[in-house]
Amino acid sequence: MNEFFTGGSAADRGTSFHTKNVLNQRNVKKNVMESYNHVTDFLDIVTEGYVCLLAMKQLNVSSLSGKPPNADNIDDSWDAKEEYVYSVAKNVVDEIWMPFSDSSLKAIVEGDSPDITKDAQCVSSNTCRDSIAIDNHNAREARREDHVYNYSCALLWKCLNDRVRKDAVRHNDGPMMVADWRHDTVDFWNKGHPKYLILAHRFLAGVNGWWPPRLANEIIWNRTVNLHGGSGHNIVMDLCNEFLNNEFKESLKKTRGRYTTEHISRLSQMGGSMGKSLHKISEHEISRTHIIQSGGGCDHAKQVKKFVTEYKSDKLFDIVPGRYHSAFAGYKYSTEIKNTQNFHRRLKKYSVKLDRSRQVVPRSSQQ
Repeated sequence: MNEFFTGGSAADRGTSFHTKNVLNQRNVKKNVMESYNHVTDFLDIVTEGYVCLLAMKQLNVSSLSGKPPNADNIDDSWDAKEEYVYSVAKNVVDEIWMPFSDSSLKAIVEGDSPDITKDAQCVSSNTCRDSIAIDNHNAREARREDHVYNYSCALLWKCLNDRVRKDAVRHNDGPMMVADWRHDTVDFWNKGHPKYLILAHRFLAGVNGWWPPRLANEIIWNRTVNLHGGSGHNIVMDLCNEFLNNEFKESLKKTRGRYTTEHISRLSQMGGSMGKSLHKISEHEISRTHIIQSGGGCDHAKQVKKFVTEYKSDKLFDIVPGRYHSAFAGYKYSTEIKNTQNFHRRLKKYSVKLDRSRQVVPRSSQQ
């Protein structure tokens, strides 16, 4: 949020702050800790809205209900339709693909300075994913000079990365969560978060051989819980504990200080799925027949449609050299890693500390 969200961009169409005002998301704040759930919902809407705009550009349609010009050429079979949707999704991701430059990653491993002449600034997957330079120099320069396009691609890239991380947690995809930590390690260094960098290094070192195999396997595959059952409903363990603690505290508040040890024990057992089941039964049998229920909340689909309707004429993903947001003048998303030699030394220092701690621990306790 710090990189893309600022009050000075309230008049810049297509920025996250302007979108907040358009969608009337008043509870969204720059400090994510103050409004985490609202920010999460807002970013989900922004992500889907940007994806729709970019897909509309790829398909050459002017509305969400528009029909692509080549739609009649697609076979009517399910496999053909699935392949077509996959190709569109791939083109969307290719448009905004922005991984770290190969030379920077190599420099971290070897402890050298990156050779920036081998990497063109990344604003297109054709540059970074296949490690080939863009043949048309003018096209590359046009992308660099359209700062609105750069901002839109960078914001969507970050939002999709966040969505990928959520998906890995929801499905308890251990190897994918490890890959996310590996990617975030570089972000922690670039943005100056040493505490998180230490945690990431310990985790990655542990699952890659520093921990015993049994413990490493448990850490990779036993990081989430599923309170409700079904696929895609996992949450991280610390968040689960927070939910259960909050439910217990809310139940305890209703006693107004008059409770016994047995009462506390009963309330603790009613947390989580059991408490929710009892609440649903109560709501069905009593609340719905005696209490008038009012509608409310945010209609996600309507918000995405409103986003697309509002910004489809702005051509946020068309390359128009010279455009810029006043609050983000000259914006360019850098894929370079800062101070690669220092980063290499820092990681080596952390590794030496881990090796020293291993030597202190008795050999029998390591098995």
